[in-house]
Order: sequence, then C-alpha cells, then structure tokens
Amino acid sequence: MPRTLHILPWDRPLLERAVAYFAAGWSSGALDLSEWMIVVPTKQAGRRLREALAVHAAERGGAVLAPRVVAPEQILDFALSPGTRVATRAQVLAAWIAVLRDAPLAELRDVFPHDPPERGFAWALRLAGELARLQGALAEGGLRLVDVATKAGAGFEEPQRWEQLARLERDVDCSLAAEGLATLQSASIAAAAEPAPPPEGVRRIALLGVPDPLPLALRVLEQWSRSADVEALAFGPVGGTGLFDEWGRPRPDVWCMRPLELAPFQRRVQLCADPAAQAERIAKLLAPAAESGARAGIVGAGSADPEVLPLLAGELRAAGAECHLPEGRPLQRTALAGLIDRLHAAVRDDDWASAAALARRTEVLDFLGREAVAAGVSCTPGGLLAGLDALHADRLPPTLAVARTHADGLESRYPGIGVALERLESLLAELRTGSFPAAWQGVLGRLYAGREVDMAQPEGRAFAEAAEAWRAAAAEVAALTASASGAEISAGEACELALQLFGTGRIFDDKPPGAVELDGWLELVFRDEPVLLVAGLNDGCAPEAVAGHAFLPESLRERLGLKTNAQRFARDAWQLAALAACRATGGRLDVFLGKTSAAGDPLRPSRLLFQCADEELPARVRFLFRELPPAGGNVAWRRAWRWRVPWVGAPARLRVTGFRDYL
Repeated sequence: MPRTLHILPWDRPLLERAVAYFAAGWSSGALDLSEWMIVVPTKQAGRRLREALAVHAAERGGAVLAPRVVAPEQILDFALSPGTRVATRAQVLAAWIAVLRDAPLAELRDVFPHDPPERGFAWALRLAGELARLQGALAEGGLRLVDVATKAGAGFEEPQRWEQLARLERDVDCSLAAEGLATLQSASIAAAAEPAPPPEGVRRIALLGVPDPLPLALRVLEQWSRSADVEALAFGPVGGTGLFDEWGRPRPDVWCMRPLELAPFQRRVQLCADPAAQAERIAKLLAPAAESGARAGIVGAGSADPEVLPLLAGELRAAGAECHLPEGRPLQRTALAGLIDRLHAAVRDDDWASAAALARRTEVLDFLGREAVAAGVSCTPGGLLAGLDALHADRLPPTLAVARTHADGLESRYPGIGVALERLESLLAELRTGSFPAAWQGVLGRLYAGREVDMAQPEGRAFAEAAEAWRAAAAEVAALTASASGAEISAGEACELALQLFGTGRIFDDKPPGAVELDGWLELVFRDEPVLLVAGLNDGCAPEAVAGHAFLPESLRERLGLKTNAQRFARDAWQLAALAACRATGGRLDVFLGKTSAAGDPLRPSRLLFQCADEELPARVRFLFRELPPAGGNVAWRRAWRWRVPWVGAPARLRVTGFRDYL
C-alpha cells in the first residue's frame, strides 16, 4: 500500500491531536487499536501516548485494545530473522580487542601512523569501544566500514584509511562468524534489505511526531509498506505539507530559515548564570504547582541540557515536591559503581594513593572498623581516618605493603590501624589472585555484609538495580572468558571489560504518586501541560550538535548521507516551534539558558533563538549576551590557611637509605 503523510495541526498539543486521530469514528465499546504499530521518538513518549489513549477511553466509559507502541530502533529488532544470533557487547569488544592486539600495525599506517606507547589491554579496549561506536554510527545509514570509500564518491581523500579499517572489520566478522555470531550492525543491515514480516496482526503503521527516524528503520518500513498501510503523522501548521518530507521529517532547507515565534521574547526567554541558577529559578515556579493538587497537570518542565535535570530534581526535593526523571540515572554515578571503580584502581595500580582512597570509602571504612572490633580492638571510623592521614603525612608510604610496616608505631595513637591495613591488603590480594567474577562477588559480599536494603525506599531500589546490573555485566564477561574466544583474557582484564559494560547502563526509579516528571529534550513535544518550562537552550544542546569525530567529520557525514548538523538544527527548530505553537492560545512556553556550564565554561545561546526577522536580531543579541549580576555577593578573597613549616633539627648522622624516613 502507498505511504501517506498527514499533518496534525499544532494549535493543540500533539498528544491531544494524536488521540483524536487514532480514536476517530469510535463512540462506544472498546477502542480497538490492536492492528496498529505506532512509532514514537522515545520510550517515554510511548508511555505518554498509551496513557493518553487509556484516559480518553475511560472518560467515555470504554477501554482500549492497545496498539503496539515502539521506538524507531525497535523496528530493527522485529526485522531480524528468528534464527539470527547476535553477538553480545562483551563478545564484540573481545573480538575487536583480539584483532587490535594481533594486527600488523606496520601494514596499517593510515590508521596507526605511530605505534602506541603501550600496546596493552587498556589501549585495545579503549580503541575497541571507539570502533564499535563508529560501526553503530555508520549502521544508522545502512553502512559498514567497507562501504565508506565507495559511498564517499570521487575526490574522497582517505580511501586507504577506510580500506585498512575495513580490513580490521573483516577480521572481527571472521572471528565472530567462527562462533556462528554476527554484530548487531551487520545483522540489522542484512535485515533491512530482506526484513522479517511485521509482527502478527499489525496491518497499519504510523510514525507519530518522529522528526529523525533511523534511516535503516525507514528501509524496513519501506519494505513493510507492501503488506501494511504506513503513514507519517507530522505535527505542524495546517497546510504545512511542504515543511516535511514524505516520512514527516522537518526539511532543513525550510526550517533552518523559518522564523521562531516566541513573543514577547524578553518575557519568554530567561538568561541565567549557570545550570544551578536555571534549576533554582524553575523550581521556584514549579514547586508551588507541584504542591497544589488543583494545579496538577498545569505546569510541566524539562531540559535540553542533561546537566540541569539532576540539579532541578534536587531543588524540587529541597522544596518538598516529589519529582521523577524518566530518562533515569547513569549507573556510573551510583555508589556501587564508585566502589567497584576504586577497588579496580587499587588492584591495578598497587600504590598507596589508590589504597588510601579506597579505604576512605564509607563501605570500606565500615568494613575495616567491623574487622578491627572483631579482632578485639576498639576503634571508630573517625579514628581510622585520622590514622590514615597521619600515616600519609608522617611516612609517605609508596605502597600499602610499606604502609603496613609503619602501622605498629601508630597503633597507640590510632587503635585498629594495623588490623585495618592488614584486612585491606587481604581484600586486594584476593581480587588479584582470585578468578573473575567469583573473587569480586566474595569481596563485595563482605563489604556489604549486614546492610539492610529497604525496597520500599528509592535508595534501596536503586542499590538493588545497580547490583543486578553489575551481576549481569560480570556474568556476560564470565561467559565470554569461559569460551574459546575469551580464554586469553585475565581476571584483571575481565574486570576492566565488565566495568565498561556496567558503566554504560542506566537505572530507572519508580515514579512516586503525583510526582513532577522532568523530561529530556526529545520527550517534550509529547507534553500537554498548558505551561511548559524548558531549560538548557544553549548551543550544542538545542540544536544538538553532532560532535566532531576522529573518523567521521561533518563533511564525510554529508557525503555518506548520515545525520548532519543541518538536519539536527531542522529537527530542533521544528520542536521548539511546535512547543510554542501549541501553547500560543491559553498557554505559555518559557525557555531558560545559561551563560556558563557547571564547570564554569562559557556557553553560547541557542542559535534557534536568533531565528527572527532582521530588524529584531540586534535586540535579541543584546538581550542574550548581556552581563548578569553575580549569583552571590562578592566576597573578598583571603587565604584559607597559612602553611607554617615546622623546624626539626637535623640528626648528626643519617644513612643514605634513611633519608626518606627522615623526611
């Protein structure tokens, strides 16, 4: 069946228009949408759509036979043949690591102009991750490394470099094929050419407000359109078909020049000092609405800058308002990830600085205190910390082993320091000599022994979710090391690989009843509150920048037909215009931006805010680049403390080997 494009008018919120479209002609009984597959930008957008459909049916005394709501990348999962065996992330990284460690670098000088200083596991893992991400970026457009030189066309200046990269990719493919596996990218590209049929029962497919679907997913939909009705539902002005292509994507040649209607500009746009100032200002506006049941659903908030969201959540909680981050939190920011990272650093580096930093972790400090008490020594966490500080200040030990030799002299002042250092060294020795992940499970089990996890509290659920993510990552690596392809990976290398897999995940908290949801940029067009507060309108966040890549600069992306900065600009220009247009009558859109990042780096205002008539541009520039008063009062600088060097008389005799002890 032919593909069709429909425009949902943006004088009302997208969710409202979408529900009306899918429920058209329904009046009683069950709203049967079971033959539909609806493609939305993100999973959070899908949750909002399902909820809106359920509410619409319930208000009319009916129910919904739900559609299949998916994100664009999930289409590729449906397109895979049932017998396809896709390699895990650990298997792909291990294959790349093996190929890179054995590669003849002298024959690959267009990729490796110079030999690395140390061609070890860490170097190979870092480069393997980068090359796997490169494969993912190319696969979005249906390309592999071997296709780049041909696709780039005449005049391409780096064909030899990409031919050598393709040689490495072929070696990885051969390594995985020997075990009957394929990378997700190669399997998806093959599936897009000859996809499996749509899921059973799906006869109608709609792309709803998807401004930049994966090109590879569109190839699958093109094939599916032979047996199912495929529609693109764009969100825009009435009669605005010329603003979008046949898939409902904003056209860069139009949206990069289209003025942004955001009046009155100086009341709708608020310039703040930094992310914390943005969060504080939005929280003052949002907290009263969150506390008032009568105003629930009236004011919403989100951010294009990920830095702002956790700060905003903290401000709201401090004001007594419940909030929820649908996009979750990175696992690498959890306490468990911090502990595992410290343990790994102490095992890898084997120096006093790493061991002392580990000993100062709350989990380790509590364990060492328990061990000292069990050995019959009365000590406190404060006493152990003081002993560690004294040991560092008086002795400057290079390693934990040397530190233990000096512990006896400190035992009278800091009871338990000797036992603590002995137990710490025992833990690290177990991790060095034990197998992975058994040794790590044993050590972590002892460190957290006796800890009660209250699953009714967000902190308890977050800890349990992080622990399960680490168990899954460790099990994936353990399965790899038990196979022939991973037999040469040592226990320390296995831990490093598991840490990389673990750090890329996220944890998702349950939404408390009545909590304010703080969405990311791509979900905001599915918000239907009359008043919307959007932070992070800085360049690089909105429009989102396609960051410079060592292998894929912008010029090459254009040659290859991959997503470019112009397409991202058009997408974000459409989104900001849509957020404003659906609130032009009876609502309001306020946007916030910062002058600096949390680290103090200067930020530029979003280029979207300069989409205006020429006569308005000077006023906007003056407004957006004006100086702001300091966030706090100016306090005169003064030294926090003055270093007074104590005088210690020099001994009459000093052995050369005792000079360090004297210092």
